[in-house]
Amino acid sequence: MNMKSNLTYVAALAMAVFTSTNIQAEEGPAAPPLKDLLKRPNPQVVVFRPTHMAQGYSLNLTHIRVGDGSVRPGSAVQLIVYSSTPDQAGNHQVLFQDFHFLSKEGSPVLHFDPYTVPRGGEGTDPEARQGIIAVLIGLLLPAVQTGPLSEATPKPNALPPHDIISAEVNGGTGIGLLLPAVQKVRSAAAR
Repeated sequence: MNMKSNLTYVAALAMAVFTSTNIQAEEGPAAPPLKDLLKRPNPQVVVFRPTHMAQGYSLNLTHIRVGDGSVRPGSAVQLIVYSSTPDQAGNHQVLFQDFHFLSKEGSPVLHFDPYTVPRGGEGTDPEARQGIIAVLIGLLLPAVQTGPLSEATPKPNALPPHDIISAEVNGGTGIGLLLPAVQKVRSAAAR
């Protein structure tokens, strides 16, 4: 390879790294603490049953819009996966998050990126499991963004009431386990 092709390769690699870091920075607003999310009413939050997943297993979440198509501008949904084990201060670590704007255009099916439990290195227990709590929240972002999306201050927003939300744990066998959403007692009592 000559010097010119080496420079072209290095420039292309630098552009790819710059682009990927910019994409990661625009993933969505910062995840709120789990304690705060659990205080929100049911129309704004869907909490899936806490589960323990083995290394290499994945959580796949799908959101299907079946409502009348009326979506407020700036409406969005965010999947956040927290560790089910709190730290010493009682906070739950954010393990993963994915963000999507809701829109009248395009496919009504939103596939969130899967969260896969990382495999441990040598000397770790291959049967070790990761406890998770998955939460889907509704957000309303300002119509005009003045900075990066990660610095936006979204307001809580109700999830569309007729939409279908499905969460599945899959271990690469082709057979998945559906995770039901946890219903809060106070909303059941209100009905």
